[in-house]
Amino acid sequence: LLTHSIPDRRWEGAKHEAEYTLDVIRAFGIDAGRADSYTGTLAHLRRRTPSGKIIAFHAGASCPSKRWPKEKFAELGKRIRAEYPEAALSVIGGESEKELGNYLSNAIGGVRDLTGKLSLKDLAAFLSECEVLVSNDSGPVHIAAAVGTRTLTIFGRSLPGLGVVRWRALGHGHAVIQKDVGCVVCLAHRCTIDFECLKAVSVNEVWGKLKLMLEVNCHSRESGNQTKHLKV
Repeated sequence: LLTHSIPDRRWEGAKHEAEYTLDVIRAFGIDAGRADSYTGTLAHLRRRTPSGKIIAFHAGASCPSKRWPKEKFAELGKRIRAEYPEAALSVIGGESEKELGNYLSNAIGGVRDLTGKLSLKDLAAFLSECEVLVSNDSGPVHIAAAVGTRTLTIFGRSLPGLGVVRWRALGHGHAVIQKDVGCVVCLAHRCTIDFECLKAVSVNEVWGKLKLMLEVNCHSRESGNQTKHLKV
């Protein structure tokens, strides 16, 4: 690594971040395979719970340009509670997101608030129990994908190096939502139009995709990880 280098072109967002990382190994002539072949390798952690589906929310993110409004997460949660009363709804997040977790648990009702309560190992184990993770573009999405849990990710930023192609969940059965609001250049966290791309994602649209994911027979762990692709 001290005598060889490869160009850093991740800002172009032409492929997934994992592929860019594996390029370092490929530069030494090592066949690293495809990045998506590594997803779901921890799927054996999953244990079906007798109470039925667990749906998890992660409404936080490191940057406001990645956060779908919390009020919309709350409305989505209420719809889940109304139409899937047998499902367990949980909210996850880090220590700094406790206020957000408290807001959602109070606004939705009947929610298990796990914000600030899980280590990374605990988070991986918990997500392995979940049917779907509904999340902003954030780290838990990739942990969920690693343990074989499907994700529905809401993207805002459209700058190539920050967008769906580079930062989507790897593997099968995942869905993403991103809206084009006509920005010529995405300014990300320096947005001057109050993150209209995130506001443009409606609760109805997220709810529709989530219902499809819950109803489609797409249980990767019970079918040897042979899942259907969702068109998004």
